[in-house]
Amino acid sequence: MKKVIIILIFLFPSLLFSEEKAVNTTPRPFRKVEITNGTILAYMPDSGIRWHLKTGTNDQITTYGQVIQLRDGDKIRLKEKHSKYVIQASVTNGSASLYYTHTFDARSFGKGITTTNGIIKLNKKQSPAATS
Repeated sequence: MKKVIIILIFLFPSLLFSEEKAVNTTPRPFRKVEITNGTILAYMPDSGIRWHLKTGTNDQITTYGQVIQLRDGDKIRLKEKHSKYVIQASVTNGSASLYYTHTFDARSFGKGITTTNGIIKLNKKQSPAATS
C-alpha cells in the first residue's frame, strides 16, 4: 500500500501537467475597422504587438494607434514573429469587406502551422472588430 501511495504522489503531478492546454494567443491585427467615404480605416492597437507592414513596395513597422487606409483592391501584409496576415480590401456601394488569411507558425512551440481565412464585413454605420 505504501508503494502505491508513493507512486501516486509522483505520478499525479505529472499527469496533471503532462499536456499543455492550447491557448489561442493569436492577436487580432486591428483595434477597430470602419468605412468612411469609400475608404476603409483600420486602426492598429494602442499597445502590444507592432507589426511589419508591407503595402505594395513600402515596408514599415506599425506604430501604436496608426491608421491604415485601404481602398478597393488594396492588399497589405502584416507580419510578426509567429503570425502573418494577408489582407485584401473590397469596397462596393457603401459597404466594404476585408478578406484575410491568417497563418500562425507554432513550430517553435512543438506544434504546427495553422491557417485561418476570414472576412471583416463593414457597412457605413458599422465598425466591428475583426471576426473570423
